[in-house]
Amino acid sequence: LFDEKDCWDQHLGLCALSWCCPSIQWASTLSSDRVRLVGSFWVALGVAAIGHHELSNLTVGIAHVIFVSVAVYYRQKLREKYGLEQGTPETLTQDLFVWCFCYCCAAAQEARQVNYVRIAQTSLVPFSAELRLQRTAAPPDAEDNSEDPDAVSP
Repeated sequence: LFDEKDCWDQHLGLCALSWCCPSIQWASTLSSDRVRLVGSFWVALGVAAIGHHELSNLTVGIAHVIFVSVAVYYRQKLREKYGLEQGTPETLTQDLFVWCFCYCCAAAQEARQVNYVRIAQTSLVPFSAELRLQRTAAPPDAEDNSEDPDAVSP
């Protein structure tokens, strides 16, 4: 994902929000129109606030573990959306460590990725099946002539 170096120099507002209110930054990133990984900002904010802050002490850290798992899942989805390596033990470990030990940095990285990098166009195929079907389908006139082998074309 987007490198965290020079973050404060170039994107002060984004980094300040990630440092002071990482739950708001995370929810804003996942619900942005560019990626739309979560349908609602408020749902993502609720998951982050409850899982990361409110219930962590009450559940002796279990809520925090659940939230980190959710955050790593969506970080992997971001990697997939941007055509980056994802789903490997190495990327899962990296994402787990960044969310466990510096969640402000994780929120800033993800926000910078979404705000400043174009999404990879992995779904575009030059000659998809639909195009091939259109190209190989016979025109309507050719079907009529193929039934009568003695018919002469004008």
